[in-house]
Amino acid sequence: MINLTTIKLKNILFVLCLILSIHSYSQTTYKLYENVKFETYQDWVDYSWNEGSMPTSADNLDFNQYTIEINFNFPSNLNGISFLNSSWGGSSTNLIINGSVSASLSTQVPLNLTVKENGYFDILSSVNQPSQPARIVVEEGGTLIIQGEISYQQHGTFLDISGDVIIYNDLSLGNSNTSVNINKTGSLEVRGDVNHTNWGVNFNVCGYMAVSGDVNLNGGLIIDLTCGCANFDEEACECVGVSDQDFGRLEIGGNFDFQCNSSNNIIGACNVSVGEGCTVCDENQGGDLCENVDLPVTLLYFKGEKTSEGHLLSWKTGTEQNTSHFDVEISNDKRNWSVLGTVAAAGNSNVPLIYNFIDTKMTHQYYRLAQYDLDGAVSYYGVVSINSDDLEFSVNVYPTELTNGEELFIQLSGVNTNMPAIGTFYTMEGKLLGIVEISNGEGGVMTKSMVIPESPEGVVLMKITNGKNSVTKKLLVH
Repeated sequence: MINLTTIKLKNILFVLCLILSIHSYSQTTYKLYENVKFETYQDWVDYSWNEGSMPTSADNLDFNQYTIEINFNFPSNLNGISFLNSSWGGSSTNLIINGSVSASLSTQVPLNLTVKENGYFDILSSVNQPSQPARIVVEEGGTLIIQGEISYQQHGTFLDISGDVIIYNDLSLGNSNTSVNINKTGSLEVRGDVNHTNWGVNFNVCGYMAVSGDVNLNGGLIIDLTCGCANFDEEACECVGVSDQDFGRLEIGGNFDFQCNSSNNIIGACNVSVGEGCTVCDENQGGDLCENVDLPVTLLYFKGEKTSEGHLLSWKTGTEQNTSHFDVEISNDKRNWSVLGTVAAAGNSNVPLIYNFIDTKMTHQYYRLAQYDLDGAVSYYGVVSINSDDLEFSVNVYPTELTNGEELFIQLSGVNTNMPAIGTFYTMEGKLLGIVEISNGEGGVMTKSMVIPESPEGVVLMKITNGKNSVTKKLLVH
């Protein structure tokens, strides 16, 4: 006979489990009510959150117009959290990142973002700054990744970059007198288009800027790549009287289009390369700003691929006139270049020619091509990126059972050489035990040895992070 009491009890237990399950996966919005600085994960755990428990990756954190500073690496239970900023008291909120953080970001009101020297901020969403002034600063050594597009609708300096910034979609600027500063140690890579729809925009590029798509600008544009040179000779492409002057570099993969106007100016145009077309204006509308821009007239393509023998670089010329040779140059930061090898050119040709060069050592991620004429003139093409991220990022550790003080071996492959590989150790309860740099700038398959931070007996989690990639391993400590 079926026991009705048992059936009722089972039904009650089922409903309770269902409620608990729904609650555990629900999204909670936490709010700040003061300026706060989190130096460690434990500070985050111990903070007096308004909802009692702490926010994790499934939740929202509303800055509520207050300043928040994060100086530790987010563990896996925090990465993916949604940052909000919904209140405005007349001044911008400040978000300061000096650890490794991965989060979505929604800014209904102004937000000043600073990524400091040890910061790595991976924004998992598009960023749309509202119509009040705001600013993004990336200090030297810092990295900002924006997985979507970024738009800004106000004047003033919006981006001030001394570290590295990658935008996976478009950069859109919509107000007058907007400035983007890329300082000597900075780089900005836009993998979509750059658009400006109002009057007046300044790009001060003393570092490196690359745009995969088109650059579409309104009138009143000023692009300065001379790093403060007081007297720049456009024809000679040099700073008069200064032998060691630094210059910036702007590379546009698509078209460079802008509204013709006598207010437009490009200073240091010889340090600009355009992959497709460039607007030419009448003399009374500013003249030909593209006169000294590096345009691909004879080179049809320059590409790279990973092969079993190494990194294969290939390029094709449509025609050649008085060409001397090609230098294949390598870099790991897109700023400091060295010659890897030289390929002789045809000199003069009216038929398409294909050239190949193979890099068997594969120690660098970035390649560019320098084409030299017989008179010594040089044109640059690229940059081509052959990233070790093309290989699957993988980690093996051994032994997985060890004691404090015993050596741990870590084998890495598919490492992004632009980013350090960081090991973060914490307990099953989320207590941070220590952070160790495993590699920095090294590629290929490598094995490193280290001693883990002092750990309690039991299971210890080791999270290895390299750019956007991360792998978590369990260790048993006796």
